[in-house]
Amino acid sequence: MSVPQPKTAPAARVFSPYQLNELVDRALADNLAPLWIEGELGDVSERTGHVYFSLRDPDASVRGVMFASDVRRVRHLFADGLRVRLKVVVGIYVPRGAFQIRALIALATGEGDRAAEIARMRAKLEAEGLLHPSRKRALPRWPQRIGVVTSRSGAALHDVLEVARSRMPVRLILAHATVQGIDAPTAIVSALGGLSQLPHLDLILLVRGGGAQEDLSAFDDERVARAIARSPVPVVCGVGHEVDVTTADLVADLRAATPSHAAELAIPAREAGAKAVLQARTRVDRALRTKAHQWRQRSERMSALLRSPERLLLRQRSREQVLRAALDRALQKRLNGAQRALSELRARLQESEPRARLVRTRAQLSEIEGRLHRAMKANLEQGELGLRHIEVQLRRGALASAPQKRARFIEQLARLHALSPIGILSRGYAIALHEPSGRALLRAEDAKIGDRLAIRLSEGTLLADVVARAADPSRK
Repeated sequence: MSVPQPKTAPAARVFSPYQLNELVDRALADNLAPLWIEGELGDVSERTGHVYFSLRDPDASVRGVMFASDVRRVRHLFADGLRVRLKVVVGIYVPRGAFQIRALIALATGEGDRAAEIARMRAKLEAEGLLHPSRKRALPRWPQRIGVVTSRSGAALHDVLEVARSRMPVRLILAHATVQGIDAPTAIVSALGGLSQLPHLDLILLVRGGGAQEDLSAFDDERVARAIARSPVPVVCGVGHEVDVTTADLVADLRAATPSHAAELAIPAREAGAKAVLQARTRVDRALRTKAHQWRQRSERMSALLRSPERLLLRQRSREQVLRAALDRALQKRLNGAQRALSELRARLQESEPRARLVRTRAQLSEIEGRLHRAMKANLEQGELGLRHIEVQLRRGALASAPQKRARFIEQLARLHALSPIGILSRGYAIALHEPSGRALLRAEDAKIGDRLAIRLSEGTLLADVVARAADPSRK
């Protein structure tokens, strides 16, 4: 019988401090998304381009770092005592095992609200069509007068002038404006409005050098954006560095990466001007040669005509005869038309002469009167004949139907007399009337002893008093 051997426990994994810190850092990165944190900066230092700091509030603090690739544009925000808002990734500094945050984005306190406000303003301008590419205007190819809106003491003006010296000659008109600070939007709008009033202006450059994000805030002002959109000439906007994109850049007809780039886009290079001049000279030479050839051909034709004056004279005489014949035909046609019109007018005038019209009217009235007299006489004669015929027919009808109608009348009269109560009384009957109501009695029971009766006979009436009532023999 074999004795069971005890099982060997699996060997547990053993971590080094570095592996443990790395494991915790990876777990934090996988399970905790980047988040925003706000606090006061302290212990700010910079080494090899990276910025190290502490972010604290009254109750706690945390160490943090922003790498050089992210800190370039926001380095001005990192100073002791400043309050900032950071978007961070939470992790572990693996070599030391220290908890820290790594900043990705840095905003001055309240700048997040400003970014949201700018986003809302841009959405509003886009809804109105101010950012749509279809409203962008092309720059003039050969501008002569260019307005420049910038500060007279800024580096942007120097960059524009340096570029202009090396390119085609143009006239630059400076409209000074403060490009930084609370008064900058009003100054920029005023400068743009002043340039818009100038005659023969070809385009406008709106430029400013680089700077912090808050230094460029004037170019994210809605008033400036609308002033650019109102400009009657195209506007090229070159603000800050290539990575800086403001609302003014989006509304402008063309965005430049820098002020120097804006000047390069607006002012043609000397080489391009020379090439254009050469092309124009070539076109002019070609046009002059073509015109000279046409003039030469025309001169040859005229010379040929001058060498044969008799032929020219014959052509002129032939043309004169044709024109004279055409003139005679036209005159004769107009004369015939005028004669016809005159004849028509004379005929109409004769018809409209009062005495002739009176004679015609009298003749017409006499004719109408004769026709009316004859028609009335014929109608009277026809009416008399009709009346005589009707009279004869009536007499004949009356004589034929009189005996029949008299016999029928006597018959109807006899029937009426037979049905009359008076006729019945003449056969010996009488009617008893109750006095004083005059109601006819139908039964003996309708009269009481002592009632006065009026008995109507065929001739006369008898008054009688009821003294007794006899029984009705038909009821026995």
